[in-house]
Amino acid sequence: MTKSRPIFLLIMFIVFFAAPGFAADAKIYGEYYLQGWYEKNHSLLARDGGAPPDSTLENRGSSAFYTQRLRMGVDLKVARGLMLGTRFDALDRKWMAARRPVPTSTTLRSSTDSEQENIGFEVAYAVFDTPIGRWTAGTHAGGSSYSTGLGGVTNSIAWTYLHGPWLLSAAAKKGSEPSEIGTGTNNDSNTYSLVGQYKWDKGLFYLRFSDVHSRTNNGLPVGSYKSNYYVFSPIIRQKIGIFSFDWDANFVSLGWSRKYNDAPPPGNTDIKITQGINSRLKLHFDMAPAGVGAYFVYNQGDDPATLDKKEGTFREVLDYDRSFNPCLLLWNEDYMHWLGGDTEGTVNTGTISGNAGSKGIKTYLDNVWMYQIYGNYNVTPKMYVHLSYTFAYADKKPTMNMAQPVSASNPVFVSDKIGSELDFIVKYKIYENLEYMVGAAYLWTGDYFKGTNPHAKLSNNYLLTHKLTLTF
Repeated sequence: MTKSRPIFLLIMFIVFFAAPGFAADAKIYGEYYLQGWYEKNHSLLARDGGAPPDSTLENRGSSAFYTQRLRMGVDLKVARGLMLGTRFDALDRKWMAARRPVPTSTTLRSSTDSEQENIGFEVAYAVFDTPIGRWTAGTHAGGSSYSTGLGGVTNSIAWTYLHGPWLLSAAAKKGSEPSEIGTGTNNDSNTYSLVGQYKWDKGLFYLRFSDVHSRTNNGLPVGSYKSNYYVFSPIIRQKIGIFSFDWDANFVSLGWSRKYNDAPPPGNTDIKITQGINSRLKLHFDMAPAGVGAYFVYNQGDDPATLDKKEGTFREVLDYDRSFNPCLLLWNEDYMHWLGGDTEGTVNTGTISGNAGSKGIKTYLDNVWMYQIYGNYNVTPKMYVHLSYTFAYADKKPTMNMAQPVSASNPVFVSDKIGSELDFIVKYKIYENLEYMVGAAYLWTGDYFKGTNPHAKLSNNYLLTHKLTLTF
């Protein structure tokens, strides 16, 4: 019996035997999904197209498997204005995949791999109301940049005050901390945010300022440095009749990507942050039972010719909006988690690489211009159909090593064209709480995935998936 199993049995004992005492004050919710995957050519390379930089990624074959996850949460009302929330994930794994017995990675979905494959607690927090506002403290789901800007599951203390249409909030998030005392002085990272919001009948205006401090490289024996990011994030939403638009952005400025404590080591330099822009616009026409719309995404890239400046590629380092899934393949978090070329299956490092190596496409929409048109139709109250076409290219053609100058041995990519993707999704509600989804995606691979090798031969890719989701 694993160490976590007694904890699970204890929770079940509390829920079933103590339920009569607090049933009216406890909310139990959850989700179970089972998903099947088939991908034709994850490598994006033709069979005679040469090996990618990391030959271990040269699969050039199809993949077919099932994944599943049980997620359960409990919101326990202890007293009026006081609540305790918790949540755990269980059996978050591929069917019959080998279990990893030791903690080989730290992920945003678990404390260790072995725990996650059985049961892993991810959320535990307190919410309490006071005369000056509501406080949320602990490890909780922070959402995307549309809400708090604190990433996915996050450790933070947040204060929120509501008055009519106005909202004011302040939060402090702990990003990282040394695992042992004495390993360094303040070798951690923190984010401090201040939010203001005003809502009206069919819209809102939201503005967040974030001060991000990173000291994770502050204790190096040679070449220690600090990082500071200052981020302004506005959001505007408005609905006019059948038309609505959502616009959100991040403006990163007035900071340092790398500021050395002493003279930079040979071959290195301080890296100043100049104005970096991430922007997303959604336009939608609701003509029920049909709807059509478009996405436009511009996330500025980093210029490889300016090693002393960082102009873009901020989305991943700030952990913003990894939950935005515009496609079934490109930038899809679930796809990256299970098929993204990462042996540990973490959502942060999964990559569609081709011959682009670590500069391939990840969960975060960094260094990209993306255009998408979509349409959906509610065939019946139980059946939903979605079709989208996406075209994307890189804002800046990178080099394999962005820390080194552009040279004959470190050239820029041969192309900025990422490619285009067609997605088709059908969802059907078997019961009100049981949904079945079938999805198909086809990716026309762009020459961006040749990386720096103009002779690399690419091939297209497609994905078939189906998913059963039970919510309660």
